[in-house]
Amino acid sequence: MNHARLTIPSMAQPPYDMVMSTKAESTVLIIWMVLAAAAICFCIYWSFRKRSLLPIVIEIGAGSAMIGEALIIHNMHCWYPAVNQNTIWHSCGQAIPSFIPFAYLFYFAPAILLLMEVYEKGISTKKFWLFYCYAWIGVSLYEISGTPFGVHTYYGNMPLYLFDTVPLVYCFTNACLIIIPSVVLFMLKGHLKGVKMLAVIPFMWGIATIIIWIGMPWFAAINSPVPREVTCLAGVLTIGAVLLVIHFLSGLVAKNKA
Repeated sequence: MNHARLTIPSMAQPPYDMVMSTKAESTVLIIWMVLAAAAICFCIYWSFRKRSLLPIVIEIGAGSAMIGEALIIHNMHCWYPAVNQNTIWHSCGQAIPSFIPFAYLFYFAPAILLLMEVYEKGISTKKFWLFYCYAWIGVSLYEISGTPFGVHTYYGNMPLYLFDTVPLVYCFTNACLIIIPSVVLFMLKGHLKGVKMLAVIPFMWGIATIIIWIGMPWFAAINSPVPREVTCLAGVLTIGAVLLVIHFLSGLVAKNKA
């Protein structure tokens, strides 16, 4: 009996022989450690200021969300060079460097808390979009600054690069990592009392996956053997979807359209 053989197209492989610059990694580690310490202090201060444990709970959730980093970057076709890397754990075929936990401690909680404060005082649609633009610029600068020094890189069938360093799509999706959780937590904060507040921790575990669900067309394309033109189309569709979501969120928290 003849059996048909299933042929699975080979997917893009990361640059396994890429070398992590020891000096660059050490510098990045020190910077993130300082920023993480500042973020923790800020959250403690904010907790006393608001007389609530919510800021600390958000920080705990944000820091522990690092457990999903490997899953996210695997699907993003992002690669931390494993050679010479000071690795803290392996997952999904990825070696995760030592600075990642500190990056998570800084990246989310302070910005989310400050945005929630802005929403509380009142924000216009125009200013909401302005904050999204600030987030867009911030994540773009992070990606652009890290890639040339070999701290991380991108690989595979990904067009639409910004300055030949990072796929442009990620500038749009990654900016949502701050905006979307800030709106959700602001809308739910009246219910986050007592033990219910602990639900914020598993919620924060999923914040990094925001990149995937809001960028589903892009991720489906880059993880499939499709022509480059299809990937470009998926990227444009994803950017449009992100802007539509931001428009929707602005209507939830904006007090006026000015």
